[in-house]
Amino acid sequence: MLSNELNTTLDASFMQFSSWKLTSLDFRRSLIRQVAIQLQSNRDELASQISLDMGKPITQSLAEVDKTIDLCTHYADCSIQQDKGVSISQNSRGEIMYRPLGGVFLIMPWNFPLWQVMRCAVPNLLMGNTILLKHAPIVFETAKMIENIFLLAGFQPNIFTNLMIHESEVEKVVNHRSVTGIAFTGSDRVGRIVAAIAGKALKKCVLELGGSDPFIVCEDADIDLATDIAVRSRMLNTGQTCIAAKRFFVHETIEATFTKKVIQKCQQLKVGMPLDPQTDLGFIAREDLIIQLQKQVEQSISMGAHVLLDGGRVGDTQHFEPMVLKNITNEMPLYNQEIFGPVMSIFTFTDFEDALSKANDSPYGLGATIFTKDETTIKIFKEQIDVGAIAINSMLGSTPFLPFGGVKQSGFGRELGKEGLYEFVNIKSVLY
Repeated sequence: MLSNELNTTLDASFMQFSSWKLTSLDFRRSLIRQVAIQLQSNRDELASQISLDMGKPITQSLAEVDKTIDLCTHYADCSIQQDKGVSISQNSRGEIMYRPLGGVFLIMPWNFPLWQVMRCAVPNLLMGNTILLKHAPIVFETAKMIENIFLLAGFQPNIFTNLMIHESEVEKVVNHRSVTGIAFTGSDRVGRIVAAIAGKALKKCVLELGGSDPFIVCEDADIDLATDIAVRSRMLNTGQTCIAAKRFFVHETIEATFTKKVIQKCQQLKVGMPLDPQTDLGFIAREDLIIQLQKQVEQSISMGAHVLLDGGRVGDTQHFEPMVLKNITNEMPLYNQEIFGPVMSIFTFTDFEDALSKANDSPYGLGATIFTKDETTIKIFKEQIDVGAIAINSMLGSTPFLPFGGVKQSGFGRELGKEGLYEFVNIKSVLY
């Protein structure tokens, strides 16, 4: 966007908020239901565009659209905290009011180009905020379709606004009067920049950043289930998922069996073109990302990591075949960096305390998974693992029923759940 055009667009969003915030909750619910209907009507076209933009296998793009439809239905029907009275003393009473703040500026990544946007946009629109979206450049076509979905659903222009802008214009948007909050999903490196810009402008931000999620497999685990979930979690979206399991800690007595089964299942995955329904692993989204991934793997191997399943980049394409490695030490990239691709790092442990210590030995704290039948171990794990989301004998993921976000360098604030409804709400206190 040119500077004058951007100013005009931001001013229009600011003006639209003055009327949108006064609409009834029931009216906003009805529009969110219409969004679900439009997503269903445009399901195949939207899924195809996602796959074409960033290389996701078409079956997973369709699943992303379906998950987003469920998100809209959930929030259209969910309970929302109403204004409430508070008894203070015999001669005094209070009231708590919940009101929208204004425009929420979404800075979103390419890896889940529909879901990531909508899990922020839908709760905020329901609460009466407006949305400004800066999407990743490689998914601008998907971004256009998302804005059109809202228009087809009956939203007036400038309630949801797609900004086709460069990173250099982000600070200008943050500083504009139309923006009262910023939601960013992406790397911790860029998250620091966004947080600094938001802090300078004294505007609240929610950051959902990277992860290097531990996946602990105890001696009593269901190995077949654990290996199924391990491969699914690591290889979903061609390994380009922040919440994916990335570090696999396996009890030393079952490591050989676990590794053998994991390798067999990885070898069954089909690397192919994104629009082929038989494809399990599509493209690494950008050239610079596949170069970085290959570099991280090669550096770790040069430092002593042992390759159990060889794969890597296929020629000069953006395909990357699955890899499994072990003998990884804490100075290697595979240990201390986020790995965005289909690479599994396997570690062993002798006892649960050892596994827990290693799992927490990370700058990130997004999610963690454990497989065990022991209730005492599960209780300790839930209390002592330093993450924002946990899976017990299941696959970790995000759902509108639960809040989502991390700790440490994985960010702060929460999306989804009821907690996600109130991140950008003015909670007013009234005293009588």
